[in-house]
Amino acid sequence: MINTGHPLLFSLILLAAAYGAMTNSAHAQTRYVNDELVITVRSGESSQYQILRTIKSGTSLKVLETHPDTGYSRVRLNDGTEGWVLSRYLTPQPIAKARLEAVRRELQQTQQQNRNLTQTLSQTQQQLQQSEERNAALQKKIEDQNKEISRIRNLAGHAPALSEQNQTLKADLIRLETLVQTLEQENMLIKDRSARDWFIAGTGVTLMGMAMGFVAHKIRSRKRSSWREL
Repeated sequence: MINTGHPLLFSLILLAAAYGAMTNSAHAQTRYVNDELVITVRSGESSQYQILRTIKSGTSLKVLETHPDTGYSRVRLNDGTEGWVLSRYLTPQPIAKARLEAVRRELQQTQQQNRNLTQTLSQTQQQLQQSEERNAALQKKIEDQNKEISRIRNLAGHAPALSEQNQTLKADLIRLETLVQTLEQENMLIKDRSARDWFIAGTGVTLMGMAMGFVAHKIRSRKRSSWREL
């Protein structure tokens, strides 16, 4: 163990440490304090040096240099503090607790992303269903329009025949109207003739009755005359 009680020797050690830091800073590596609860950061490579800081397990720091013969590594903390810690307390990977926490955060992020993707998928499926419904309605409308176009084209193709048939129907209608008028006139004539015949027949019956009454009266008058002559 190096005796650091002399101030000059202590100053030389600090200068050597600073020089080592300058020459090895480009090769600094990230290390983590292992699962020990608390370790000390000292100003030198032994327990006799001043404690600069205490750091908890899982703390991230930069290893500036390592001395296997003393078992110490010179480190730089995130706040810029530099000192010496026992190398056996350092590990190249985060401790299990920190890794577990990182995995838990990653799992939460993944679950949130999954929920977001599920929601997005549901919205996309709903939009797709609405698009399919609009597409089906549009297709039905197109089919109806095509049927109407076909019907109009069919009517247009039969327009001359329909026009001729319309003219024929109009002529038949005129003939039927003329026939109806003729029949109505004949019916009126028949009614008039029947009424006249009934009038003539009634008049004849009346005259015949009067004649028969006159003849009967003459006969009775002659019979009474004959009886008087007897």
